[in-house]
Amino acid sequence: MISGVGIVILNKYIVTEDTFDYVVFLSFCHYFFTMVFFGILAKARYITPKQIPIDKRVTLAMASLGSIVFMNLSLASNSVGFYQLSKLACIPVIIVTEYVLYERIVPLSKLLTVTVIIFGVAVASVNDVTINLIGLILAAVAVCFTSMAQILCSHYQKYLECDSMQLLHSTCPLVTFGMLVFIPFFHNVQELALGDFSAPLLTHIFWSCVLALGVNITNFSILGKTSPLAYQILGHLKATIILILGVVIFNYQYNAKVIAGTVLALGGVVAYTELGRQKLEDN
Repeated sequence: MISGVGIVILNKYIVTEDTFDYVVFLSFCHYFFTMVFFGILAKARYITPKQIPIDKRVTLAMASLGSIVFMNLSLASNSVGFYQLSKLACIPVIIVTEYVLYERIVPLSKLLTVTVIIFGVAVASVNDVTINLIGLILAAVAVCFTSMAQILCSHYQKYLECDSMQLLHSTCPLVTFGMLVFIPFFHNVQELALGDFSAPLLTHIFWSCVLALGVNITNFSILGKTSPLAYQILGHLKATIILILGVVIFNYQYNAKVIAGTVLALGGVVAYTELGRQKLEDN
């Protein structure tokens, strides 16, 4: 949670204060750092690499790449409000997809709490919603890729009997290579190469990579030990915390609508967590 909130705030600082608006290159740095870190762990035998079928590795890597690329395209093509709203669509897509693929049914009580969370986050964070056809298509593709990446990450850890570290170590090189390939499609490479990589900027990028490492490890671990739906709930809790910190740190404007949405979202998360606790006690 700390790394997830921290990386959003630091990346925002890099883009706004350091004026380094190369988000795909920054994502490449994140995955490259993670790949090197796991390579060192594997060489030192702190983790035991597992032979994961190449088709599974490629499928998960492609889903992860599609999520990153199309989320960036969606953000570039839509208003911020519609982009935020489209991310909320991952929850119903995950619920439907898991039912179709694995016949998993979410209890009605959890569906109600999830609905409250979605509504609360939408009320608190979504403004200025404008829709265009291209943006709508890109957002839909981004949601599908993101949902599938999370479902596959969770399913593969159980199906292939591997842990989160083994799966991340196995797929990270493919995602890193894919991000490198996509850089010229999003950035002016010559302009990027001639940019002013000052010591403060490099320091911020380094710490962003450290936080991204924590995020990657945490994300894979949560998806392996819980479910994509629980991961989404945690993600929206993080978004709510970021919204609160935005008011405190960046002096964002807030009103009754933001307060009401935040209270609803937090209340939904508490209710969802309590239902999960009760289920554990019953078992």
